[in-house]
Formats: sequence, structure tokens, C-alpha cells
Amino acid sequence: MDIRGYNSFIGNFKGEGIFERYHWENDARGYLFSSRTLRNYSLEKKIEFERLQDTSRHKEIVANIVEREYLNKSSLLLLGFGIELVLKSGVLSLYTGVSKDIFKNDIKYNYGHNLFHLAEDLFLDLTNEEMSLLMKMRVFIEKEIKYPLEISNDEEYIKKINQRSNEIWDDHKYSVWVELYNKIKCQIGAIDHCEEDVMHGGYWPINIDEYIHYRRGGKLPPIIKIKNCISRDKKTEGLKSFILQHIDESPYRIYIEKDWDITILYQVNSKKLSLQKIS
Repeated sequence: MDIRGYNSFIGNFKGEGIFERYHWENDARGYLFSSRTLRNYSLEKKIEFERLQDTSRHKEIVANIVEREYLNKSSLLLLGFGIELVLKSGVLSLYTGVSKDIFKNDIKYNYGHNLFHLAEDLFLDLTNEEMSLLMKMRVFIEKEIKYPLEISNDEEYIKKINQRSNEIWDDHKYSVWVELYNKIKCQIGAIDHCEEDVMHGGYWPINIDEYIHYRRGGKLPPIIKIKNCISRDKKTEGLKSFILQHIDESPYRIYIEKDWDITILYQVNSKKLSLQKIS
């Protein structure tokens, strides 16, 4: 890491804005609060609807249904944003020692709203059903809730609108989404703060713009990030020899040799502004 631009890299120290986990988590909590507030208001409107059913105030009944549709729709969308921000708060741990420009580029273009990809890269302990929910929420965020439905024909439109309404209006499904948010938040919180296996690591500069960065512990597998060294030998075993050669005097050598088969290797690609998984 070039010490001349030290502040342009993500570290374990307190950052600011998108480079500090707290800000992601704080905004996620805000989205969850707003989501629940809208959902609770929708439940109040539901009680009002039940009273209106025994009357002939048809305009008010229709208005009530429309209001609840948008309350529930917005509630689910905000919850999706909350889940996305919690996941992205965890991704910061993958980018320690990486330039802030690469993080900004990847968080926007590599991850975007792909909640499944975020959870996968963080090795979260989620069931297949929960991972499927993340894929579904991505569709909601990007298209089905954010924008009006695309219409190819009346029959398909009616089918889609009914399917979407079932998802939006179902209070039990909403509670499942909230449980998933809380489960993810709990696991993200332990990524760097696991008492049983405290996170630690090392950094080894090679040349002016080449380095090896290692982290171990917490709730992530061992991770090695290599910058501008990958072209020396693209084979994994060749990389192992190269890495061990440059950290010969480090106490981490024992860990790296022992954990090699479960270690995740990344290339820090400055040209493409991306952190790319090698294995």
C-alpha cells in the first residue's frame, strides 16, 4: 500500500460515510423503522376498512384499498433497502486494505441490488429458502415494486398484479422478511467481532504499488488479497509459494500454510477498479 495515499484505503480504523459500517447500519435501521411505521399504518387502515364495509361509502372503501396498496408496497420496498444496506455494511470487511475507489466502484457496479451475491460473498449462514428470498427481493427492488408492471397482454398483467399483491399484502410474509433482516444483521455484526475467533491479519508491501493483505478470524474464512502480483504466476500453487516467500519471517506463515485449502484469494485489480475472486 502506497503510504502517500494511506487515507485513500479502507482500514480497520474508523472511516467516514460509506467507508464506515455504522453509517450503513444506521441508514438500514432507518429504513426498517420507516417500513414498520408504514406497515402499522396500513393495519390501522385495515381496521378502518372493516368498519366501512358495513356502509355504502364506496368511494372511501376504494380509497382505503388504494392507500393500503401503496403503504404495503412502500413498506416492503423500504425493508428491501434496509436488507441491502445491512449486507453492504458487511462487505466493508472484505475490502480492508483496498482503495476506496475500488470499493465505491464494486458496491455500485459489481453488487448493485444483487442481495444474493452480497450474502454469498459474505458466507452468511442462510438456508436455500432464505437465499431465494434475497433473489426475490432483488426483483422487487429493481423492478416489480419500484416501477409499474410491464404489460404484454391483459391476461398476463392480471396474473402478475395478483401475484405481486399477494406478496405485498401478506402480513405473515412481511414478518418473514423482518426476521431475515434481523438474522442477517446478527451475522454481519459477528464478522469482525467473534469472541471465539478474533479477527486479525497482516500486510506486506512488495514494491511501490504491490502488496499482500491477509485477514483471519471472525465469521469469514481466511482471506488473502494480492495487488499487482497476480501476473507473476496465475496458478494457485504458484501463488502460495510466492506469498510464503514474501512473508517468510511472519508468524502468519503457519496460519497461511495450515488454512490454505480454505483460504479465499482475491486480486486487487486497479485497472478495472475491482476486487476479483481468484479462488
